[in-house]
Amino acid sequence: APSFRNPPFSEAPNFADQTGVFEYHVNLTDPGPHVFTLRQVVTQRPVTWASDADQTISVIGDHRWQNVTVTCDVLMEAVGTAGVFIAARVDKGGQSVRGAKGVFFWVFADGTYKVTTDLAGQTVLMEGKSGTGALAWYTVSLTVKGQSASGTLDGVALWNVAVTSSSKSGWAAVGTRAFELAQFDNFSVLAD
Repeated sequence: APSFRNPPFSEAPNFADQTGVFEYHVNLTDPGPHVFTLRQVVTQRPVTWASDADQTISVIGDHRWQNVTVTCDVLMEAVGTAGVFIAARVDKGGQSVRGAKGVFFWVFADGTYKVTTDLAGQTVLMEGKSGTGALAWYTVSLTVKGQSASGTLDGVALWNVAVTSSSKSGWAAVGTRAFELAQFDNFSVLAD
């Protein structure tokens, strides 16, 4: 499980950035467990040849994965409008990433969460209060099995929903709501 310690290079192994740039980061403000993290560093939309998504996203794993549990520690750095997600069954990358479908578990700095079937965040399966804010670490976990999905926040069950996404398999992913600073640590995927 990548905890992003002792980086010999600037980008994380195995992660493939589709939009945005996720780099190793030495978090000097955290002397505890989150010194070495993965950080999304692009804060404004770059000029690109392909039509990048409006959200940043980095994928990992195997596009054939169906039943997975994705867990990650997340930190939102932007106060107010910030948001981060973990995802499973992400079906597109590259030039098509804007239209990516899957199961996306978002938490926001305004104390809410959302579960969507698309990266664009248009098709909402579930939403509610999470109590999340900026500048604090949270452990989020997403389990997708068959036609159901569930999510936990800091080990406590937060939601459970039937999955209506057209995507039946795909990569795991992390990302942000916009081009904003956010950090990720202790990422893990269990796939069967």
